[in-house]
Amino acid sequence: MSVDFDTTQPKRLQIKITAAISKLEKSAAYKAPLETPSCEKDNPAGLITRSFKYKRDGDPTVVVVTCHAKVMVGLLKAMRKEPGIQVTVSSTSMYSGSYRTWDQQNTLYQMYKAGTGYKAASPCLGYHRQGRALDLLETTKAEQAAVESVRVDGLRFYNGAGFGDPRHNTLGAYG
Repeated sequence: MSVDFDTTQPKRLQIKITAAISKLEKSAAYKAPLETPSCEKDNPAGLITRSFKYKRDGDPTVVVVTCHAKVMVGLLKAMRKEPGIQVTVSSTSMYSGSYRTWDQQNTLYQMYKAGTGYKAASPCLGYHRQGRALDLLETTKAEQAAVESVRVDGLRFYNGAGFGDPRHNTLGAYG
């Protein structure tokens, strides 16, 4: 599997991130509207997929991230400031911390309701289904500040700590 962004190569990473942001901002996916949560459909417009290589517990790990192109630009801008930012994979490797289908989100929601899983929104309300949310792995204060400082077309990331989920970050125009 080829890797789009190798975070273990910091100098090359900065160059790749800058080039990718420029290319993404000109793409049709970037121009697709950010959708609001609904029960209507999976696979909203604007989704893209990129892979990231991280070092976790000394071992290389590749995480595949699917999200709206604007969310990807936001993630890359934050990583340009703090390259240690990592998107999660669930503890069971069932689903990533990025886009999820209705069925995937419903499974996580049912696990949460049963007391066997992490906090999860219902599939009709979850921003992961629109590709607007990312769950990040235990961010430092500097990493979270980098994420929250990013602006993409006037939008910014909002952290879910106030809702009991500090890993969750949604790109939106709130407040």
